[in-house]
Amino acid sequence: MALEVGQALEMGFAVASENVVFVPNEFFPQIRRRGLRLTEMATEWAPILLKIERANDIGRPEFKYRYSFLFESRPIDFTRSGYFGTISGDSKIYRLDDQTFALVSEMDRFNALLPVEKGRSESWLAFSKVKECAIDVGARLDSYLLSNDVIVPQQLNLEVHTWPDGSISFAPQVSGIEGTSLKKAFFNSPRAQDFYSVDGPNQSRVRVVFDERQAEALGRMKDVHHARGSEKERFLENPEAVFEGLLDVVEVRYGRRVTGIGSIAVLAQGPIARSRSVLETGLTDQGRRSGQSNVLLSDASGEIIDVSLPTTAEKQDLIGSALDALDTGTPTFTFEGREYKVDENIKSYIAEQTTLASKPEGLPKSQKTDAYLLSYQDDEDLKSWDVKDAEEARRACEAPIGYVLPSALQPNVILKTHQLEGLAWLQTCHRLRPSRRGSLLADDMGLGKTLQILSYLAWCIEHDRDLGLSTSRPPWRPILVVLPLILLESNTWENEIGARFRAGIFDPILILHGDKIKELRRGKTTGKETSIGKPLISPSEFAKYRVVITNYQTLTNYQHSFAQLIPDTQRSIWSVLITDEAQEYKSPSTKISHALKALHPDVHIACTGTPVENRLLDLWNLIDTVQPALLGTSKGFITKYEQAAGDSSERLLELKQSLLFNTANAFVLRRNKSEVLKDLPPKTFEPLYSEMTEWEIRMHQELLNSVDGGSPLKILHKLVALYQHPSLLREDGGALDARKLLGESSKLRAVIELLKSIKRRGEKCVIFAYRISMQQILSTVIEHEYGLQVDIVNGSTEKSGGVDAGSLGSQQARRTRNAMLERFRNTRGFNVIILSPFVASIGLTITEANHVIHYGRWWNPAVEAQATDRVYRIGQTKAVHVHLPILRDTQGRLPKSFDQNLHELIQEKQLQAENFLSPLPEESRIGEELFGKLKGEAPTQDLTEPIIAETVDKLPHHLFEALIALLLEKQNYKTILTARSNDGGADAIAFREGELWLVQAKHTKKDGLVNSVAMGDLMAAAQTYAKPLSYSLHLLAVTNGNFSADTRNEAARNGIRLLDRHKLMADLRTNPVTLGAVYAREDDRCSSFADGVSAANRWFE
Repeated sequence: MALEVGQALEMGFAVASENVVFVPNEFFPQIRRRGLRLTEMATEWAPILLKIERANDIGRPEFKYRYSFLFESRPIDFTRSGYFGTISGDSKIYRLDDQTFALVSEMDRFNALLPVEKGRSESWLAFSKVKECAIDVGARLDSYLLSNDVIVPQQLNLEVHTWPDGSISFAPQVSGIEGTSLKKAFFNSPRAQDFYSVDGPNQSRVRVVFDERQAEALGRMKDVHHARGSEKERFLENPEAVFEGLLDVVEVRYGRRVTGIGSIAVLAQGPIARSRSVLETGLTDQGRRSGQSNVLLSDASGEIIDVSLPTTAEKQDLIGSALDALDTGTPTFTFEGREYKVDENIKSYIAEQTTLASKPEGLPKSQKTDAYLLSYQDDEDLKSWDVKDAEEARRACEAPIGYVLPSALQPNVILKTHQLEGLAWLQTCHRLRPSRRGSLLADDMGLGKTLQILSYLAWCIEHDRDLGLSTSRPPWRPILVVLPLILLESNTWENEIGARFRAGIFDPILILHGDKIKELRRGKTTGKETSIGKPLISPSEFAKYRVVITNYQTLTNYQHSFAQLIPDTQRSIWSVLITDEAQEYKSPSTKISHALKALHPDVHIACTGTPVENRLLDLWNLIDTVQPALLGTSKGFITKYEQAAGDSSERLLELKQSLLFNTANAFVLRRNKSEVLKDLPPKTFEPLYSEMTEWEIRMHQELLNSVDGGSPLKILHKLVALYQHPSLLREDGGALDARKLLGESSKLRAVIELLKSIKRRGEKCVIFAYRISMQQILSTVIEHEYGLQVDIVNGSTEKSGGVDAGSLGSQQARRTRNAMLERFRNTRGFNVIILSPFVASIGLTITEANHVIHYGRWWNPAVEAQATDRVYRIGQTKAVHVHLPILRDTQGRLPKSFDQNLHELIQEKQLQAENFLSPLPEESRIGEELFGKLKGEAPTQDLTEPIIAETVDKLPHHLFEALIALLLEKQNYKTILTARSNDGGADAIAFREGELWLVQAKHTKKDGLVNSVAMGDLMAAAQTYAKPLSYSLHLLAVTNGNFSADTRNEAARNGIRLLDRHKLMADLRTNPVTLGAVYAREDDRCSSFADGVSAANRWFE
């Protein structure tokens, strides 16, 4: 548990105080979803249901919820403390499932309100959440609560109603309200209301509740009533003008690229045409079957996660979070405490759910009106002034102007030759202002880009008085540095300034993040800039500092403040803009792209080692941000460089000429380590081979042969798990046993042996592993073998893994993470640290280590290269050894193992990645290629073997349930696997020949006995399912052990059918089932109680 507590602290989910660790209740669901087992180690899931009644009517001050807990349909005394509770007479600690916890928390919150706070709108808004969640968890509602419905619109649509006399009026439309009932209620009311009661289906009543800004929009609609003549034409021509009053009047002038304020559409970017891939087809057909409320997403580590979305609210939260990431150009988003990648999976899901895949402008809008700065994006047209500047800036210099070192550099800091050349390039481009607006420093990782830029900035302060930085007292025109959050939290730029430059040259410095923002906000202003549409931070606050350092999310959230001009001038408040890790805004027409293009600094230097990731358009947007119009419009660029047929080498040569490659004033400067760091010690890649076990070979074959039963991408990720450690595939829970873990994996044993040799040399090692469960295994085993405290760093993201970036938890996470890194760096001799290659690989320098182990490699070579370069970079003095653990079958039963295929694929893609203007395919396409290699080498005949008794006894309980469902299907039953938690007491539902069965699968030891408690559970399940299914139920209990005599008697009295070990094994011999098929069946499990009931009811339609 200590290991998991440490990870929770590092991720910001816990706070340590003296000898106590506090975990807020709301973080426990997030901890579980991140793969930690803190709650499961000491608690059991609470097998209870809720009964909900009420006191008084909704909307009255005396209204409140009364709820009680039921077990086997009987009331119990359940004492709850947040997420956990105890049952009277039982010493165990139980945990609520996430939905039930959310439900009781919302009821408690509402009940705690004062009577005056329980207004009509507040009461019905709260009830909408309670009822939806209550239905999802199968709670029993009283008749009054059950018969009332409420709609809280996510979007307010406009209807233009034409009267018989030809006049028009505006009226609202709301999804979920059929017919004209809302329009009638709207017209019948003399003033706009925030609450309407309208006719619903079957003579019911539905309450429609609007929030404050929606009610204000309704008021604007009321102003357009029976409009005629020119007034009518004006409203019809531009109905949006009526609602401009919802955005506060903006009296601040912005840079010339700003065109207005409003919502930013998620625009299509002209993707390169391609057919749907095998993996994408599998995701759509297998991963999201009709009627299921779940979606396959890639988490930050690349692992495919089957995310359940049992409620409409959760679907909307997911889509909203993903759209925010798409809008800001960030590569990941956070949902329920877990970080996911913005990839084709989530984009396809958004398109499915909105049914607007071909109309991106129709994607869901938030409830509140957006007030983002809109800047022209050069998508189809160019501005004449930008074209003029670009033409002047494109004139090549004959020779570079010699570099000038800033006097502020510390005497002991010696810039390398390539860094001096980079400084000269920056200074040459600077002298070409004002037509030359910016540049892109695209040096390979590890070449010291930050030092080059800081040397340039120090020179600007010392030599260019026009920038407004050289005076000894404020006001200044500050330098704005924008970073990813992890670089901000790890103080990367501040540390570099302190180590390389004399004190004071950049002072004073403002770190604009977290609580500091609150200090600078004007007066008692509330709300978000992107909602109220005006700046909340005065330019005078920024002018007190010479340097302002912030992160991309803060820039997006406070874009009105950042985009201001100096009062009474046409000059930007920023002299120089630096955007580090500039790939953060590679996507055009996103919120972060608009926010950055709205700024109007004198100079903009973008900095990234990966200017092109998946398409050349990435480079276009970076260049269009620093030097608008240089590469033409995005539409023209796509046509010319991405969609044109034939050899691309000539087009790339033309692109380089447009960027003035290899000239003194090139718009892009790119150097590779192999070209300029001749004194860097050697780096060798060393495969670490180990022999596969019989079980691993068998599972490899079974998984490949089960592709027809599950998503190819999910099968690929099961192979990833298998090749890291067998326990990851089995999803073993409980405490980690180091000896057992070592005994089960030859790859792990090979790594431990390798560490022995590293220890003998007294050297340090960084292990990159992206699965949290694998990180825990490695830490546990290494600590057991060497007595080391092996820290695990997963890092922080732009949204801090679901934790408020300014919160106490985030501050604790930052301190914990930095302490871990310093402990590793400062320990003398042998040491090991485990890092995530996806998050911790950004912006970290760990040259104290000279050994790297990539344990569980990812198929994008850029990820692996970025991780390795945390060790292999300037400052490294020892030869670097990159160890690549590879499982293989030397007996020839497999043509090539998964590891061998992956190793070959990464090598191929690494060669492609050496040309930084050649984009790599998207990860899903590389994954498809890997899967194709594996499937092409799969055995032509089915080498899978039927499950035998020994295998059944080793199955975890959830796979045993899947086995039983599959076995029933072999016997012509239709089956449903119920949710893992909150399953209503049944593990599966089965239907055949008009009979509906509830099934409970009890997994035990080989000779274990199932007691009569199981029968009580089944009978309680029958009561729970009876009403929502409205069908006669039969009961079945199955075990791989045996039933006690009392259990058999209880079953006989209640008509419960039993299937014991003897009968189960006989059925498996008659109806053979493979383990691969069981895994595939598990993938098709329901996500909630309501999901299972809905699926069963469809059998009767």
